[in-house]
Amino acid sequence: MSNAHSSQGNEAWSTQFARYRDPRALRVLLLGVSSGLPFVLIGSMLTLWLKDTGLSRASIGYAGAIYAAYSINFLWSPLIDRIRRPAMLTLGQRKSWIVLMQLAIALLCVAVSMSNPAESSRVTILLCLAIAIASATQDIAIDAFRIDSIAEHEEQTMSVAASMAIAGWWTGYAGIGAIVLITADSFQLDWGVLYLLTAPLFIVLAAAVVFFPEPDNADRDRLHNERKLGYLHNALQLSNGRKIATMVMMACPFLLAVWLLGGGAGLADTVKASAWYVPGGLLAGTLLFALAIALLGQSALNRQVPIASAAELHNAGPLDKASASLAAAVIDPLLAFFRRNGLQMALALLAFILLFKIGEAFLGRMSLVFYREIGFSNSDIAYYSKLVSWAVTVVFSLLSGAFVARFGVLRGLFIAGLAMSASNLMFAWLATVGPVKTLFAASVVVDGFTSAWSTVAFVAFLSSLC
Repeated sequence: MSNAHSSQGNEAWSTQFARYRDPRALRVLLLGVSSGLPFVLIGSMLTLWLKDTGLSRASIGYAGAIYAAYSINFLWSPLIDRIRRPAMLTLGQRKSWIVLMQLAIALLCVAVSMSNPAESSRVTILLCLAIAIASATQDIAIDAFRIDSIAEHEEQTMSVAASMAIAGWWTGYAGIGAIVLITADSFQLDWGVLYLLTAPLFIVLAAAVVFFPEPDNADRDRLHNERKLGYLHNALQLSNGRKIATMVMMACPFLLAVWLLGGGAGLADTVKASAWYVPGGLLAGTLLFALAIALLGQSALNRQVPIASAAELHNAGPLDKASASLAAAVIDPLLAFFRRNGLQMALALLAFILLFKIGEAFLGRMSLVFYREIGFSNSDIAYYSKLVSWAVTVVFSLLSGAFVARFGVLRGLFIAGLAMSASNLMFAWLATVGPVKTLFAASVVVDGFTSAWSTVAFVAFLSSLC
């Protein structure tokens, strides 16, 4: 009896690990590399470049605000899901955006290589902001590609795909990032040259994505078109003034972000130096976007949306069609989320998504400056924070993917929450002891386990909500 139970358990585990050989999981792995590599450009390389030019920690921390692009990419994710161009018909909706953003990042790497932060750090930071926006847009398409590639009933395969995505992300961020840092120390290359050498990697990744099969999302497109016709009927009932006001307010958050990160021309230096400078701008942009959603969605709150008639289709102008497209792309997914979960549960889920990894996100941005100020060299950071962290994270990503597939997302999230609450104690210990390499390695191993386990469980949880 015991042997039979053990045999079944072994077969179950072997089945879980066999899913890693699924071609879809291997494609997700490569896309994860493409998603993680830009963080080397706007994280490790930019931070150390600014550090070498003598910028203060406050200035380097301000440059870290470009990561806000990843926090607000939900604002334009519905548009990325629906905007179509003739060139996209060849590659497919998901692949075309991925390839386009990869090529854009390659061009921006060349532009950054020609900048000089010692003379104008603002230009370098703005170019890296553009990389962050392109990367955040790429992530939208990559996440959609991964979710569309796996059917809703394949929950276990979804967990495996999440772990492969994290393993790929860390391969791009830590594996390739280690090579960059080792190269910087070994050959004494200028950071601008390293940016230039990184550009071809994105061209190679784009070429690989071209040969991926585009996932089938015909049912989702059909449902979107039906919803769009319904919102077109509602848009025709709104005044042109409200439509124009809505469009302007939806554009304001993006314009506000560019203005703030571009230096906030016209603002007093005391305002720019305030700790609330960037958070206040993000809050203002979010409120403007929420107001635009409220205006656009006021007539879309009924559960039954009438379909536009033939006469209405004929009379609809560009502003009506644009309003209907925005409503179907932005409002409809939000309404579906709240209707599916109920108001209280939906708000609880959104709060959980926001708070689950916020501490790790804030502390991780300044980790390289922390390592350098303790006394570790670029090579030390490359070997321990990058290579060791990469190996540990990849291994635990695969193990946690199998665990979540077998025991469920909630158990995975529970373990992740406990691990995250304890991992930062290792770095606090390191700060008091100094540049001890064995303790550095131990801290990295603990942090790698925490990061891998929490991210895989979190991504699997988010994928289950879509």
